[in-house]
Amino acid sequence: MKLVTNNCKYIGLLSLTLVVLLFGCKKKSTDYDKGTITLSAHDASNGIELQWDNVNSNDFIRYEIYRSSSLIPDPTSKTPINPAFLLGTISNSDNHFFVDSLGSGLNYYRIQVVMKYRNLISNNIQKQNGVSFEGTFSETGICKELHLMYIVNSAGQFTVYDYKNDQIMIKNKPLNISRFTIGRNEFNEPAIFGSPSFTTSNIIEFNATTLDQTKVHALPVLVNYYEVGNGVLYLNYNGDSIVTYNLANDTRIGGVACNGAYTMHLSENMNSLLVTTSGLNQVNYYNIGANKLPVLEYNKNDTYNLMSFCMFSPNGNYVLTQNGDLLGHTMNYIGKIQNTVFSSFVNFAFTQDEQYVLGNQQTSINLYKLDDQHLITNYSISNTFFNSPNIFVDNKSLYIIVNTFDPLTGQTMVSIKTKLLDI
Repeated sequence: MKLVTNNCKYIGLLSLTLVVLLFGCKKKSTDYDKGTITLSAHDASNGIELQWDNVNSNDFIRYEIYRSSSLIPDPTSKTPINPAFLLGTISNSDNHFFVDSLGSGLNYYRIQVVMKYRNLISNNIQKQNGVSFEGTFSETGICKELHLMYIVNSAGQFTVYDYKNDQIMIKNKPLNISRFTIGRNEFNEPAIFGSPSFTTSNIIEFNATTLDQTKVHALPVLVNYYEVGNGVLYLNYNGDSIVTYNLANDTRIGGVACNGAYTMHLSENMNSLLVTTSGLNQVNYYNIGANKLPVLEYNKNDTYNLMSFCMFSPNGNYVLTQNGDLLGHTMNYIGKIQNTVFSSFVNFAFTQDEQYVLGNQQTSINLYKLDDQHLITNYSISNTFFNSPNIFVDNKSLYIIVNTFDPLTGQTMVSIKTKLLDI
């Protein structure tokens, strides 16, 4: 009985010693001076990752994370940090990481450590995360040759973003067109083409850099669906033919029958044209001949509902369906890319060499190898974006365009974020 009692004493003494040692590992708040907390910021797949020195103090209360578009001043007892800049708080001292998935453009960050007897403040750190501007987008497009991106708001105003130099070139310029496409004019130069309405006989041409109107193509027929390239206009005439017009003088070159033509997709290299039909529920594939006329290679039944949604690869070798079915240019089934979040994709972006494709599933953008449809990686994006992002790829960079609401400013913003692909 005595032995048991002694053992209990030893165990109790050991426990007390461990408690003292563990408690002694924590510092006092006075052990930290004002310049102790160092903050750094890094690009992450879903935003800006902030990292700072952890504070292992016995009177630690919380970390406070702040963001502002201007320099955040040192707080005082009379003038604390503006609470509107507060992004979030963390009550676990060991958790000294935070991802800002909403911040875009050029911002400043600071971390304040709140303790029982005093507060600490980190350095100001400045971080660029793409660009942003007030508003929302409805349409987007890209001209890789000029490194320009076009963002159109619901009022039809165009913003031009130079993504090579990371700057807005033109903001909210009205062009008074209801839809647009990017093609090549009679001089083989990139240009913007748009129509004033969905039932019109005019196609208006704009300079791709300045957005100045350069020409009005007055055609003798109403234009429904159209594509522009090679100095010619391919248009769906009366729903039953694809007619080609010379952009130099707006004269007809020729036409091919295509009953019930519904959507048209001209490949980026402008060597092939994919047309879906509603009347016969078919898909037609054309090669662009030496005389710039489409030459039918085949027509097949549209068993994949390509009329509703499809993505045509840059060189015309692949077609992707909304569910991720990968087809060859003759509509032969190749395989299926893996859906990881939702049953269908919102949009796709091929790399120029057609070796990879990115599939957007609203809160995740997945990178696939096309030859075996293998999932390489995914880039998570904030679920606070209130509509589906649009995506583009140029070289090894992924560009994500989103509409978001910033609770700190109370503004609806268009944000353009850039990610370097793991390829």
